[in-house]
Parts: sequence; C-alpha cells; structure tokens
Amino acid sequence: MGSIDRKMLASPLLVERTGSILGPSALLQSAVFSVKSWKKVFVKVSADQPGTLLIEFSPDFVNWDFSIDSRFGYVPGYASPQVLVHECPVYARYCRIKYTNGLVAQTWFRLEWYVTMY
Repeated sequence: MGSIDRKMLASPLLVERTGSILGPSALLQSAVFSVKSWKKVFVKVSADQPGTLLIEFSPDFVNWDFSIDSRFGYVPGYASPQVLVHECPVYARYCRIKYTNGLVAQTWFRLEWYVTMY
C-alpha cells in the first residue's frame, strides 16, 4: 500500500459544489458529512444577491449545537458575482452547510465546501 503525500493532505479536499440558483428567501442545505479526521472547513460563496451562510456542527448527527453564520452582502456597482470565503475550525464530528438567499432571486450562484488537515 502506498503512502499518502503530506502535500495532498495540506491541500483542501472538495466535499461538494453546487451551482443551482435560488429563488427569493430559498434555502439550500447540504447533506451531512463527517469531519472527524479534519481540522478546518472552508466554504466559498459566489452570488449576485445577498444571503446568509450557516456552517453547523453536530456531535451526534441529531443536535446541531455549534453554528457559525456569515452574511453575504452583495454590493451593487461592484464586480458581479461577488465572492465570500469563510474558514472555520471543526467543532464536532458532523457538519452541514446552509445558505439562505435574500429577498431577490439569484441569476448567479456557486457554493463550494472543502475540508483540510491544516
């Protein structure tokens, strides 16, 4: 069996990506994924409308005791779409990502989440 290159572990591992645009006040929720062996979660949002990003952690897949939220504030007049990258340490064994769109339907949306060892 070959050894794992430490440089590979240092690079973020893509968990999932979506490009589905959201209607007014729509919620996108990821599947639950295990972060037991990881140190950090990175989430990248690119959108043309404001919204709220929520990163939730659970010790038991049922109770979501730890959460981090970040407002994605689209600023009209700036380059579109705009990008938010959020990094946080792992707080519990399981994680899920939620994104709630603002009051206006999107025409552009990308959401990606990664895990990393460092």
